[in-house]
Amino acid sequence: MEDEEPLRLLKELEDDTQQQDDDVVLLEDQRNSREEETEDADVSEVQRNLTEQETQADKAVTEKQIRLAATAKRRQEKQDRKSSKSSRVECMMERYIEMKSKQSEDETAQLAREKECSQAADYSIKKCVYMLSTMDVTKQEKIEAYSVFKIPENREIFLCACEDDLESALCWLRSEIV
Repeated sequence: MEDEEPLRLLKELEDDTQQQDDDVVLLEDQRNSREEETEDADVSEVQRNLTEQETQADKAVTEKQIRLAATAKRRQEKQDRKSSKSSRVECMMERYIEMKSKQSEDETAQLAREKECSQAADYSIKKCVYMLSTMDVTKQEKIEAYSVFKIPENREIFLCACEDDLESALCWLRSEIV
């Protein structure tokens, strides 16, 4: 049995085996190519996902910045309105104080005028002339006394002196005439 020839496959079977080997190699090549495509697709999908995530993160950051900016702007506007309101209130208060000060000055001036008028009424030229007519004076002295009575203080002095003593009032009047 030693001299026997080794068994050989039939040529047909050998061709079939070769064909199968070729088919296996082809299938492996296809599978490898699909795996590479799948890997490429996976890589590109991962890259797309990363890009989308980055875009969404950028949008989130941008939206957050926009919200923060809007919030800051609203706060500033609110502060401006408050300061504007307070400045308007301050202006109104200043105008009120100015108005009250002017009103007080006007009232003071009015009281001074009324006092002057009441004093003028109390010490009128008419009263002075009446008191002068009760005294023993010449016509020339009367005429000169009228010019003395033009000054309100002189009228007041004359009438007050007349209430005290007519003779001293007449002496004072004669001293003013000269």
